[in-house]
Amino acid sequence: IPWLKFTFHAGEVVKKSTQDPVLTTIVFYWAVWWLVLLAAAALKVTFKTSWAGGFASALVILGIAYEVFIRVQAISTYPFSLGWSETSRFYYGSLYFAQLVYGMRVPLSPLHPTRYFLQSLPFLVPHSGLLVSRIWQVFLWIALTGAAAVALVWRSLPIGKDREPGLRWLFAGWLFLFLLRVGVYYHLEVMVIVPLLFVSVKHPWRSLAAVVFASAWAGVSRVNWFPVPAMLAVAIYLLEEPVSSVAASRQNGNTSASRLFKYLQQPVLWAIVGLVTALTAQALYIPLSGNANNTQAFTSSFTSDLLWPRLWPNDTYPLGVLPAILIVSGPLLIALLAGGFSRLHPLRRTGLLA
Repeated sequence: IPWLKFTFHAGEVVKKSTQDPVLTTIVFYWAVWWLVLLAAAALKVTFKTSWAGGFASALVILGIAYEVFIRVQAISTYPFSLGWSETSRFYYGSLYFAQLVYGMRVPLSPLHPTRYFLQSLPFLVPHSGLLVSRIWQVFLWIALTGAAAVALVWRSLPIGKDREPGLRWLFAGWLFLFLLRVGVYYHLEVMVIVPLLFVSVKHPWRSLAAVVFASAWAGVSRVNWFPVPAMLAVAIYLLEEPVSSVAASRQNGNTSASRLFKYLQQPVLWAIVGLVTALTAQALYIPLSGNANNTQAFTSSFTSDLLWPRLWPNDTYPLGVLPAILIVSGPLLIALLAGGFSRLHPLRRTGLLA
């Protein structure tokens, strides 16, 4: 009798949860919690993992499965928009091949041109239709986000005897979820992947080419990403290259100031070249895109009103922009500070903070 009563009341809660969004959320996370615990127990029994390792693995594996499942739901022939501005995004992508699709030339979009370039590729397939564009967009989200996560793990956790392969894959999975949840658009991931894979102190010309390519991509992406490729390259340099390595390679007669100057030459060059390349790329894109008479569309970010109260909790965003940034980036900042940041040379610490 007690079990029957419990089952009845549980059923009533689930039934009511479909009518109450708050209760729906509580029931959903309650179910997810037990699913993670069951998966952790299964991993411990099957692969002899620790409880902590099994729990972390279950969280990441189920999180990836859920994230991929949700995105795959967008693969549909449903004729109306499935998300914010979905139809206009496909339309802007089609403009790269407007002559082929519409029989006429149309100016390209002044906003997110690289995203629409990536989305334009299905239009090379005759009569590809809406379904192919949706499949391609889901692929871009998963593939480029996954590539950025793997590139960062490859860079930060090099393969060696002291590293466990499972740890690298677990970290990559967590980064994959982090980038998707934070909402880094897939066309921006290119500016993360290229510096991580190709910037190296031992290969200055290859590194410079990577910064130029990624910065040119930034120049036709969005204005707040203009300096990002060079910033990533400089961060890689400061994290991986000790000041002593450059100083030791110089003659003993060099002063400490000249040694520091030698150390900073490469990152300063990347910073200048990267920013100049991004600005040049945008300047070239404006006339090439057919928007020579619509240049104000490219500077709207600088002329739009700034709603300063939205930085803090407000009616449209109860969390507020600044508190949200601290919540999202807080764990990474703590890990950075706890990971030997204070032991770096003052010049390297200053550069990373800058």
